[in-house]
Amino acid sequence: MANESDPVVLRRVSYVILSLLFTIGFGVASCYGVFLGVSTEAGEPFGGASAGLGAIFLARRIWESKISLDRSRLVVVNPVRTYEIPYRQIASVEKDGSGGLVITTRQGLVVVSTGFAGSLIELFMKTTDRALERIFPYVKRNTGKSGAEKVVVRFTFSRIGDCCLALSLLCAVVAGILGA
Repeated sequence: MANESDPVVLRRVSYVILSLLFTIGFGVASCYGVFLGVSTEAGEPFGGASAGLGAIFLARRIWESKISLDRSRLVVVNPVRTYEIPYRQIASVEKDGSGGLVITTRQGLVVVSTGFAGSLIELFMKTTDRALERIFPYVKRNTGKSGAEKVVVRFTFSRIGDCCLALSLLCAVVAGILGA
């Protein structure tokens, strides 16, 4: 059973499944490209491996988007930036016209969650509505409690995605050296 101090993580199930399938598929193809490049000492397979790893990097950045609710703040993880918003700084949490989830702070900062951005599937699955149902009571319950005062904005780190970017660049360099 989850501990009350454990964060509640909200994300679309489709993002988890797509991320896993995409990572495995392009990961296997990239490994094959590296294997082929090493065994033939040709640059072209390394170029293909670089493209596959680059695709994993982009996909993981997008599909790792989520919202996390912990004891003192709401955390929105987007592809490039992560926003740590103390509950007492939240002015509103709502659904925009396209079905996306939007958090507005008391200072006027508007944060759109990539993990719950509107889509055609959203019309049927209502994932943003379900996320709002989970967020509203949590934010309401914790709005007046003490905690961090400032909204923290930092760059998002994606372990798998960023490692794939580094490996992609390495494969591109090897492809260039071997003459792709």
